[in-house]
Amino acid sequence: MAALVAYAAERFVTVVPEIDLPGHTAAVFRSHPELAPADAVSIDVGDGARFDLGALNPGRSEVWAFVENVLDAVIPQFPHSAYMHIGGDEVFGMPEEALIRIGT
Repeated sequence: MAALVAYAAERFVTVVPEIDLPGHTAAVFRSHPELAPADAVSIDVGDGARFDLGALNPGRSEVWAFVENVLDAVIPQFPHSAYMHIGGDEVFGMPEEALIRIGT
């Protein structure tokens, strides 16, 4: 990643990282099942692969601790970017007030 960011910077291009939250968290739920929502749905997509539906719950303090750890690990890798995209646009059914809180 460092080489890519440096290559881009030499060409006056800024790489803006994206950590898609609170959705697109299937890998999070696999590695940290304690963060998965109780009502998460897992769908068999064939060949033994599964797709987990669900989103991080911004009302849980352990979720915020996890997110802070992820961001603390990612942000230094993009020293030229003043921005980070956190997504949130694909989360269906999440209350609007939760999305607003994440965006602030």
